[in-house]
Amino acid sequence: MRPTFAFLITPFLLAGCLSSNAFAGGSAVPLPTQVREYSHDGLRFVSLEPVDVGQMPTLQGSVSLYVGALYVGPAEAPGGEHTLALVLRSVNADGYPILTGGSDLLLEVDGTYVASNPRAGGHTYEVESSKGGVTETVMVPLDPAMMSVVAEADVVRGRLGPWFSFVLPPSHRSALTGILDRIPSGARYHLSAPTANFTASE
Repeated sequence: MRPTFAFLITPFLLAGCLSSNAFAGGSAVPLPTQVREYSHDGLRFVSLEPVDVGQMPTLQGSVSLYVGALYVGPAEAPGGEHTLALVLRSVNADGYPILTGGSDLLLEVDGTYVASNPRAGGHTYEVESSKGGVTETVMVPLDPAMMSVVAEADVVRGRLGPWFSFVLPPSHRSALTGILDRIPSGARYHLSAPTANFTASE
């Protein structure tokens, strides 16, 4: 199922849900990152491996949160639909998923509110188990301009389902730009709603 984006104008939706320790930062030195490129079945993949944001308290214990990015597009033909996604990954060492009961994502990017509702079974929400615990991945389709906005914003806060809130530090978000010089800039990117209110010019 494709995620639905909504641009919200009511800040009270985050009130009482987001972490109270707001993180304002602006530009920051990007963290070291690993970018992997590979092709499969006629598609080209560019993955900025998620970097560790830290431990986040939840309604059911705590999880480790990571942020990264993923691009998927045609390996040869310049046309077609391309996808660039912000990747949020949580790892629960206790061995059970916490987002299956609600993986809705709400982001605040310098006062602009973006909502997405990834669902299990699609490409935007995945669950897998490993020795380190249960990993849940939520992907939010953006375009290069929107990714730059997230990377360069003063404050980016969010909430995943009813379970936990988080702040993405500037140094982690600045690392997201490491994928932009490896992907097509003039391609048509898959988005689920108009993006006129979420551009680099604002």
